[in-house]
Amino acid sequence: MSPARRIQQIALVKGWPTTGQLLFLDVTFLTLTWAASWTVRFEGLRWMDSWGQAALVNLAAFVPLWILVLLAFRMYRRVWSLASIADVEGLLGAAAVGATLNVVTALVFLPLAGLTDARLPLSVVTLQTLWAIASFTIPRVGSRLLGWRRARFRGRGRPAGERVLIVGAGRAGQGAAQEMLARQDLQFTPVGLLAHGGLMSNCQNLARFHWPKCGHRGSPSKSW
Repeated sequence: MSPARRIQQIALVKGWPTTGQLLFLDVTFLTLTWAASWTVRFEGLRWMDSWGQAALVNLAAFVPLWILVLLAFRMYRRVWSLASIADVEGLLGAAAVGATLNVVTALVFLPLAGLTDARLPLSVVTLQTLWAIASFTIPRVGSRLLGWRRARFRGRGRPAGERVLIVGAGRAGQGAAQEMLARQDLQFTPVGLLAHGGLMSNCQNLARFHWPKCGHRGSPSKSW
């Protein structure tokens, strides 16, 4: 079985939570976030009488906006149990863009469009924004941490897997090597890294990871 096929099968088996599960969790948590922000702000359900219509308009804009932002940043097309630094960067980007759009929509767009009689309470918008970010960040990061710890536990005492040479000594190459070393269930053992285009600066920092070799891409040593 080829290495690419093996990684694909591992991703499919360990790809929890699935896209459908994530979408369900996001819609559920965002709806709970909306209700909790109004309830906490008014210390009960009194907001239903004075802000009921505005709150419903807020809900109709709040949940779809965040789902669209997550879709735009491909948050449903990633295997979070195998997430990398690039996935975390995408998560931070979605949080920043979503927070900005949420504040602008609630405080500016809805009143100007005449959908609400007055500007929504700033405290409600703030709570919604912070809790929304937490609601979709925690399941994804938690899935990554759980997958990493489970793989470390299951991989103890297993023999080393197929020896591989990683092309690229940058952040992506180092991340791939760390993942292989940490997860023995992948059955790959990195033996070295080849730097692109003679970029050797990253090779100076690899000794702390106990990687055997790091060299120029043009002329790899036969001993690798």
